[in-house]
Order: sequence, then C-alpha cells, then structure tokens
Amino acid sequence: MRGINIWRSGNIQSYAEEFSTPAVSCLCYGAMSEWHLGEIASCQANLEDAISIAKELKDVNALALALRWAAGLACAERNLAEVDRLASDLMELSVRYNFSHWLAIGAIYRGWARSASGNTAEGIALIELSSTV
Repeated sequence: MRGINIWRSGNIQSYAEEFSTPAVSCLCYGAMSEWHLGEIASCQANLEDAISIAKELKDVNALALALRWAAGLACAERNLAEVDRLASDLMELSVRYNFSHWLAIGAIYRGWARSASGNTAEGIALIELSSTV
C-alpha cells in the first residue's frame, strides 16, 4: 500500500522501460496477499481499482495483468461466470494488441470455467488452444 500511496502522491516518475504502471502491479500483488490473509472484500476492491487505473491510463499491458489477477481470484473462489467474463475480456484485449502470452492465459481460464460448468469438450478445446498460441 505504500507503493500506491507514493504513486497517488504524484511524486514519482514512471520510466518508458516499465512493463506496466507500477501502481497496477502493486494493487494486484497486494490484493492477492490480502486474499491469502482472508481479506476478501479489500482484495476484490483493490483488483477493481487496478483494472480501473489501467483503463484510465490506457495502459493495455497493465490492464492485461490486472484482468489476469482478477480471473485468478474468481477461479480461486469458483465464480465460473466471473472467470468466463474476465477471461473473455483478457482474450479480446490480447487479440486486439497481439499479446500471445495473455491470450493463452485467457484461453486457459475460459477453458477451465467452461469445463467446470459442465461444457467439458469446449473447455478442453480452449485449454488445448492455449498451447498453440
């Protein structure tokens, strides 16, 4: 949270070589730490904040990272509809910006959600698709 506070103060400069906005990364890693400590509500709020900041800054790399973490949380909570929605968003973003790594991750999450909801054949096909990306 200290990293977020420093970023929000405006007294920090981002560098061109950074993969994504540091505040988004801080929020994602902090959120998952909170989840492990049982702080589910603040975890979800921080992931929503990470997605919002990435969209506001138009940082598509950071948005992909935040969508991945949010899908991971939804998967851990067995929220199949949310996993499917977030995976779809991640896959759409990945196709638009040619992010093969994130496209494969999105396909795996979407395949898991489809399989877990009873559509095993479609789910397995999506997971297998991820290995060809």
